[in-house]
Amino acid sequence: MASRPFFLSLRLSLMVAAASAMPALAEEKPTPAAAAGVPDPDSPAADEQVGSDVVVTARNRGERVQNVPIPITVVSGEEIDRLRLDTIKDYALKVPNLLVNAPNARQSSIAIRGLGKNTANDGMEASVGLIVDNVFAGHVGMSWVNYVDVDRIELLRGPQGTLLGKNTTLGVLNITTRGPSFEPGATAEISVGSRDSILTKASVTGPINNWLAFRASAYYDKRDGFLDNPQVPGESFLGVNRGGARLQLLAKPGDGFSARIIAEYFDASERINTRPPRVDPATFADGTPRSPTYGSRLARDWFAAFEPIYGSFDRLALDSQQPLETRQYGLSAELNWTLGDHTLTSISAYRRLDFDAKNDTDYTPFNIVDYNGTLLKTQQVTQEIRFASPSGADVPIDYQVGLFFLHSGIETTSRQRFGSDAGAFYASGSQYGALNATAEGRAALGDALDGVGVLVAEQPRATSVAAFGQLNWHVTPRATLTLGIRDTQEWKNNDIVKSSDAPLALDSRYGGAILTTAQAIRAGRVRALYATNGREISDNAVSWLVSPSYRLSEDVLLYASAARGEKSGAVQVNEDTGAPQNVAPERVLDYELGIKSQVLDRALTLNLNLYRTNVSDYQAVLSTIGADNSVISYLGNVGRVRMQGAELEGALRLSPRATISFAGAYNDAIYRSFTNAPCALEVSNVQAICDFSGRPLAGASKWTGNIGFDGFVPVGRAVELYANWTTGLRSDANLNSSLSLYGIQKGYALTNGSIGIRAADGRWDLGLWARNLFDEKYVTDVGSASGNAAFVHTLGERRLIGVSFRGRI
Repeated sequence: MASRPFFLSLRLSLMVAAASAMPALAEEKPTPAAAAGVPDPDSPAADEQVGSDVVVTARNRGERVQNVPIPITVVSGEEIDRLRLDTIKDYALKVPNLLVNAPNARQSSIAIRGLGKNTANDGMEASVGLIVDNVFAGHVGMSWVNYVDVDRIELLRGPQGTLLGKNTTLGVLNITTRGPSFEPGATAEISVGSRDSILTKASVTGPINNWLAFRASAYYDKRDGFLDNPQVPGESFLGVNRGGARLQLLAKPGDGFSARIIAEYFDASERINTRPPRVDPATFADGTPRSPTYGSRLARDWFAAFEPIYGSFDRLALDSQQPLETRQYGLSAELNWTLGDHTLTSISAYRRLDFDAKNDTDYTPFNIVDYNGTLLKTQQVTQEIRFASPSGADVPIDYQVGLFFLHSGIETTSRQRFGSDAGAFYASGSQYGALNATAEGRAALGDALDGVGVLVAEQPRATSVAAFGQLNWHVTPRATLTLGIRDTQEWKNNDIVKSSDAPLALDSRYGGAILTTAQAIRAGRVRALYATNGREISDNAVSWLVSPSYRLSEDVLLYASAARGEKSGAVQVNEDTGAPQNVAPERVLDYELGIKSQVLDRALTLNLNLYRTNVSDYQAVLSTIGADNSVISYLGNVGRVRMQGAELEGALRLSPRATISFAGAYNDAIYRSFTNAPCALEVSNVQAICDFSGRPLAGASKWTGNIGFDGFVPVGRAVELYANWTTGLRSDANLNSSLSLYGIQKGYALTNGSIGIRAADGRWDLGLWARNLFDEKYVTDVGSASGNAAFVHTLGERRLIGVSFRGRI
């Protein structure tokens, strides 16, 4: 192990040395390099379009998206505003083969092509990375914000890391916001709508002096939920109550240097972290009765034969749910130096996420669980340095090389505190019968777990250092070979302590069989206590990319790629015993073959991509049933996974005033080898371990797509009437990690749109808008059931309709 840092340092030195020698390969004087970061806001590359061409910075340079040999989907900031796509989970409407599950910050996940849908494991890296303004988000919870002032989003599919900060195995969601401008301007928007919704946004930019500009942005978003709680009149769940602010500075003191500083803050207090009961089957698949069940426990006379609410999209029963608190802080500095024809970029950043959940997870009006949830604080420091050569028609080889450093520290405490009804609920049938027979026994049932707390405190820590580089060799004016490599060294550790407190001393109040039974009920919930330092991980990974491309004409590009990606494992323990249970690294081999084309004088854009992705040791959040009949989620490895399919995206400009956009994807995603899968509940009475090899991947729809229209007609010379809509479609998928038949979500369609009137010069806009116009009822995740819990599901957003006014100067 000790020799790995030496070899890493050697590789870094060789890569930088090779990069320094590359300019000698160029025979002609190249044009100066563009800054390898955010484009100058005053340059054409910063605009959404140059002529009719969308410009992206997926490869750290301003390029026409049609010239980038990568399967990439781009959505402009203007379209995001029109369709009211405020958060990353909304982006799936416009991006095929993207699925975002975001019930709260800690349980958020981003999946591409059906893979990556993992939640609530603080020690695990995401398979799909998130980068905002060149800063990598190490914890997926850092995506839990409203994004304002968005210039564009870019979804890059396949392993990334030979150009972008952190290595990821499945892809990257790259979000670019509008930077400060030396041209004064301001925008403001207010929207009001159903469920007492109100959204306000404001942004102002301009010069402070002749070399320093600023942009200040803020927003506030609030609306009631769509789940009513009959136990507390007027209380609703799954609403929104959040706000944020951002301050940016852009310094350009000289021709050869620029600096962009960003400070931001986000705050939310929302009653959102609830997953209502879906179903609680009374029998197994073979007809054998299940006992005990969530419903049978609540049928006891202690609970007056309470009947739970199952499968409702409108109401649930809770007695002690508290708002979920989320706060984020961020500070970043991007510095760009022009060194002759080259550019040196430094990106330094600090991010922090605070999260506090106290959930009522019994879904009853009884005091079974006082609260259950996680207290989380995660901090990260990143430093990235990139060195970019010039590019252009006269440059036979252009390249970028860089170094990346990340250190993250997480403090997370899972807390569960039981109430006065917990003993009666969690007692086995025989325990309940023995204690419920006498007044003293019933008192012991109430005391058995009342006030008892169980805490699991973890401190995952990770350090990652890497060197990366990518070059484009323009073999001929039409043919280019892109090569990339990355060497990453990572160290991870985790300290884990499980403890409990018992405020009532049972042995001082009871004796004999009553005491023994009450103690057994308590022991069944507390289980083993332990303290461990985990088993440290030190891992080295090499990622690479080979991608030839050929331009048939100015408007037709053929490309292919083969890429390898890897992400390191995770340090964890068995929740029941505390024994080390580390997770192996995840490795990906990805192959892409595509064509990007524009025809009919660029009125029709058609991009087609074929892919095959092989994943070894895929890291997935799995579930099993613990000794106390509860569902235990844990991070494990799936032997092999394969995805293959096709993605089509296009747009047809009917006229200068009307455009139709469309996209579709076919995704055949299966487990190639998964012989130790946790069986679905309905067959778990026959066997606990199942072979999922050859079965469809959990969470993966075979078909996804969208179609949309955007158009306007002038009314006089200064006013326009406009209309736009987009419908996103998704076929059936099993959203349960154990592939239970109760986890199937049927195919559905969501439609967003708006109509309105606006100034022809864009200075004001008055519109009527709708999200989920037809009020589709759907879920995005289904959790497993056990002997004391029903199947639960995460509900998708219901219909929202409103009116907005937007103005700018």
